Amino acid sequence: QAGFDMKVGFQGEGESTVTVTGAGGVCTDAKPDLPTGFQATAGSGAGQINLSWTPPASPYTYFLIAYSDNPNWPPKWGNPDVGDVSSYTVSGLGSGTYWFWLRAGNGCMPGDFVGPVGSVTISGMAGAGPAQGFLPGVLGKKTPGELAGGTATEAGMVAGTEAPEGKQVCFWWWILVLLEMILVGIYAGLALKNKKRFVWYVPVGFAFLAFAGDHFFAHRYFTPSRFCHLMWLWSILAAGLPTGFYLYFKRK
Repeated sequence: QAGFDMKVGFQGEGESTVTVTGAGGVCTDAKPDLPTGFQATAGSGAGQINLSWTPPASPYTYFLIAYSDNPNWPPKWGNPDVGDVSSYTVSGLGSGTYWFWLRAGNGCMPGDFVGPVGSVTISGMAGAGPAQGFLPGVLGKKTPGELAGGTATEAGMVAGTEAPEGKQVCFWWWILVLLEMILVGIYAGLALKNKKRFVWYVPVGFAFLAFAGDHFFAHRYFTPSRFCHLMWLWSILAAGLPTGFYLYFKRK
């Protein structure tokens, strides 16, 4: 009777390894590198989203795509093998906003996830369930050591729940918020010192840049933390506090 074991080990923050043991021993396939340039755009048809990426250097044999209706880890649905391709169209989605993750695989050895990319809002199909070819909770691919009738883990599903390597938390938000507050504070201080007009759209502009930097840059490379989802609020507060101090001292 065939046997199967799976060991998931963590070696410090942001660093993880997955060892897959199939019938006959430990998987010796080399771990593939990360794909790059992963992006998502709305497709031409209802319920479609087009994904594209640049494959890593060999070795790799397939790609796995996972997606969710929010950017929190882990994603809700996955397609264990979309083939050795550099683009894929996700079909059969309902209306909503979606985020996507991608990992390369090499035989029985999965690579690390990149993502999430999104958010992509589409007008989908009424009453749609998971996208075509996607199943709930699938984050890995079945291996030759599969046990007939087993569960996802027992059947050799490399269902590693590790977050994208080096990307477990979004740490950019507080750097951007602090930088925004400093810049607005400098602007407000100069306006007070030189008795210059304080133009309202300057702090608003700084707030927008901080939000845009977090949303369109940081979220492409780092899995957002719960703080990142309130970045719009942090941006407003970071611009509003120096502005409030300016208005207070101006009346003195």
